[in-house]
Amino acid sequence: DVTFERGIFMPKETFYNLNEDKKTLIEKALIKEFESNPLCEATVKNIVEDLNISRGSFYQYFYSLEESYFYILDKFTGEVHSLFLNLLEKNKGNINKTLEDYGRELADEIFKGEYYYIYRNKFLYWNMSLDRDWKQYVASNSKACEGNYGESEQVHYLGALVHSLMQRLFLEEWSKEEFVDHYSLYVKWIIGGIGR
Repeated sequence: DVTFERGIFMPKETFYNLNEDKKTLIEKALIKEFESNPLCEATVKNIVEDLNISRGSFYQYFYSLEESYFYILDKFTGEVHSLFLNLLEKNKGNINKTLEDYGRELADEIFKGEYYYIYRNKFLYWNMSLDRDWKQYVASNSKACEGNYGESEQVHYLGALVHSLMQRLFLEEWSKEEFVDHYSLYVKWIIGGIGR
């Protein structure tokens, strides 16, 4: 239908100017498409048919299919990152306690129906080109990178660790409990050392 293409990575002003009901309908159609299909099989055709709009209308809102996926992924990612920050605040800055608590809460989010499939798409069907374009999207438009928490090497390290676990979750088809068990083991190694 449409190949993912490099270019501008943010919804058009036309999309942001829609009323909330219309934006919600479009978001639901995007979520439905990206939770139902691998990225390589997702199509603008399915989205516009679901919305009962013309193909041209889709391109009044988004530059590309890839960019519409990034928009949805950004919403989900922002919520998961906020979850960590909220736990950190709740735990009065205690990073060890926050890391211990985050695994269960993250698993609860990931295993919500639509979250699972949106993330599954990212961790199973991602490639270097998408990664480069996603970074460009995040740099220009993301709610997922608000604040200064994304700048430190410690956060990059923890993020890489969590992303690695999430990729294994989908590749190895872990249950929620298997994910939590692996996460807890990794956090134990971070806090106490891998030799313990």
